[in-house]
Amino acid sequence: MSNDEASPAARRVRAVARLAFAVTTGLVVAGPVVTFLAGEPLWPNTAATGAMYLFAVVGVLIAVRRPQNPVGWLCLVAGAAFALEGALWAVALYGFAHPGSVPLPEIWAVVGDAFVMPGLFLVATLLILLFPNGRLPSPRWRWLARVTGALLIVALLAGLFLPQQGGWGRPTVDNPLAVEAVEWLDLALVGLFGCVAASVVALIGRFRRSSGIERLQLRWLAAAGMAAVVLWLIAIFVADDVVLAREDVAIALSVGGFSLVPIAIGVAVTRYRLFEIDRLISRTVTYAAVAAALAAVYVTGVLVLGNLLPRQSDLGVAASTLAVAALFLPVRRRVQQAVERRFNRSRYDAERELERFAGRLRDELDLDELAEDLLEAVASTVHPSTAGLWIRGPAP
Repeated sequence: MSNDEASPAARRVRAVARLAFAVTTGLVVAGPVVTFLAGEPLWPNTAATGAMYLFAVVGVLIAVRRPQNPVGWLCLVAGAAFALEGALWAVALYGFAHPGSVPLPEIWAVVGDAFVMPGLFLVATLLILLFPNGRLPSPRWRWLARVTGALLIVALLAGLFLPQQGGWGRPTVDNPLAVEAVEWLDLALVGLFGCVAASVVALIGRFRRSSGIERLQLRWLAAAGMAAVVLWLIAIFVADDVVLAREDVAIALSVGGFSLVPIAIGVAVTRYRLFEIDRLISRTVTYAAVAAALAAVYVTGVLVLGNLLPRQSDLGVAASTLAVAALFLPVRRRVQQAVERRFNRSRYDAERELERFAGRLRDELDLDELAEDLLEAVASTVHPSTAGLWIRGPAP
């Protein structure tokens, strides 16, 4: 351990991080307990709190190991904001269920909801802007950090005056503090969405200039962010009244997708198995594409054969199932090759080089030529700093 890490100041900083995490954990536990005592269902009342608690877990891990990195502290703040929101709403629900037990339960709900928007935008702006090393991409982005911080404070204060609160399975509450004419709140929201767009632009610029470990870290965040957005769009589709009208499924999809972001941040900042991201992305895209292709074949087969065959016949379903089973391996092979050529190019090139070496090995008779081919294959696939080949001579 270095002198900086063992200094009293460093120990105090780590103690603050652990204390903040302990308080957040207490709020996360208290929320479901009070919700249960109120007779309200735990799902989906505590869904967002549980997902955001992952930010607090990742935040304390980063803050303890790298206290100088603001990314850990921002994760802690985001997790604490939603833990406080869940606990305050639980108290409000208890007050609604037991009139007179909690003074002004509507105020508890209003104050709790005020933390939602700043917590979400904190992740989508400052956390993205400072990821992964806690520094801005360049000094010219300081204005964005200042504007974002000011708008987050405005959003927190303005959230206290929204006319109605609720959502995520909770009842709608009329806000006794509501101010009908809060046009400036809309301006704050527009400004925050603009800050999100600017933060993404800054992240893309950082990625284009990055290399080595930093590029791998940014890939983890980008992969988790894209997965979260896709699942969120699917959740909107599922929650549509015209389609399935399943709010619980929509909440599960959106919460599950959003949970990937703190996990990716934790892996990236702690640098745990960063080298696996290309393989993970390629496998995910491969099986998603294969599943979509085979589902299209199955649905098309059932519809076409269902119109050609008698309605009582199950031959259409059986034929479509057999077609999907027969196509799985060749489709997976073709899709995997195409995906790895795009997302995991180093592995694809290494496999092609090994195949070429295996083909030369069958026809090569000269030992010196074979040794040279072997060293060339090792150099192009493994990329060692040095490589040598020792051949044992004949026994005496």
